[in-house]
Amino acid sequence: MIYRTNPKNGDELSQLAFGCMRFPKDENEIEKQLRIAVEKGINYFDTAYIYPNSEVALGRALAKIRM
Repeated sequence: MIYRTNPKNGDELSQLAFGCMRFPKDENEIEKQLRIAVEKGINYFDTAYIYPNSEVALGRALAKIRM
């Protein structure tokens, strides 16, 4: 994975982002997809309040993955 430094805070972010706009309805499938992304080194997730329920689903899935 290629990373770039965020000039505002120095964080290393993956150049490739995971888009959260079209999450499936099944939370187990969301967790499965995110687990694969994290294992591949992705740490940049593109989400926004206008994406239906994506921020909540992302938070729930990442909480399970990072335990």
